[in-house]
Amino acid sequence: MLSANLNWLFVEEMGNDPPEALVRLPRTAAAALLGGVRLLERALRLGVHCATALDEQTALISVSDHIYRFDVARRRLVAEMRWPRPFRPLCFCRAAPSHSDEATVFFGGYGNNPRREPVPVWTRSPGGSWREWYTFPAGTIEHVHALVDDPHRDCLWILTGDYGSAAAIWRADRDARAVRPIIRGTQSARAAMAHVVKEGLLYATDSHLEANAIRLLTEGRDGWVSTPLFPMEGSSISSARVGEDVVFSTAVEPPPPRGNILLDTLDLRSAPGIVSPTCRVVVGNLARGFRETFAWPAYHWPKRLFQFSTIQFPDGHSNRYLCMYGVGVVGHDGVTEVYTITDEGH
Repeated sequence: MLSANLNWLFVEEMGNDPPEALVRLPRTAAAALLGGVRLLERALRLGVHCATALDEQTALISVSDHIYRFDVARRRLVAEMRWPRPFRPLCFCRAAPSHSDEATVFFGGYGNNPRREPVPVWTRSPGGSWREWYTFPAGTIEHVHALVDDPHRDCLWILTGDYGSAAAIWRADRDARAVRPIIRGTQSARAAMAHVVKEGLLYATDSHLEANAIRLLTEGRDGWVSTPLFPMEGSSISSARVGEDVVFSTAVEPPPPRGNILLDTLDLRSAPGIVSPTCRVVVGNLARGFRETFAWPAYHWPKRLFQFSTIQFPDGHSNRYLCMYGVGVVGHDGVTEVYTITDEGH
């Protein structure tokens, strides 16, 4: 397992051996110094944004303002792309392109975009070059949360946010010739992560404005329908697959801003869609249903300043282990913990 702290990338076996430092991550001297204080690290957003494994020896890592390719055997970081502000990857999507057996990588622009400027989606060739694959026109969305590969329906799903018509789930051909909304303009269409199942698309909503739920998007005679399956006590911004199960976590986040920068930054309140001041993990599948397995209380710090409280999961599908990283949670903040999911819960 690859893991990272602020300044180093590590490899760790699933056992009792200590993690081995592999390579120093690119940091300015100021970032390395300030990031030594956990609250400053969170306030300045100095952590690794996201990562994905291309194969057993190669990974992509988004950190600072670049996407790097990491060669595990050579312990070498190579800068592949500098993403244009205000956009960066929220997560990567690995998918098979339409005319090749080799997997490629996608990500959509994520960042603060209240004016709904054009939002690009990038793709990476197997050789390591990046290009714009599709661009949402001006006035369409604020940003892209995630792309999801769907081999059952031979398409890509694009999850966008956040408000009004920007909250949507789009279906895209692999060559991007047709990109069309399937559900749009409701907070039940607002999702940060999703998983393809044979029945459709399984996701948890990511709304701080309304009640949240795990939902299943299916296609019927009259079109696509999103059905709630399990209530969630907060917005969901991270998810994983372990064995036959899907795992979702909830976040604790602040209410919409009121227009006063100082008061909004220091706001200690929770948003109306956040039922509980506790970050929870829900595990399950369509056959057995869903159950809560963990509940970690959120720190009572301003969430807009020090990041939302949540539990994050790494990219990929594990057959056995659930890796969890706490952000702004009591007793687990800034720590990676590994669990085994069982029929009893964990």
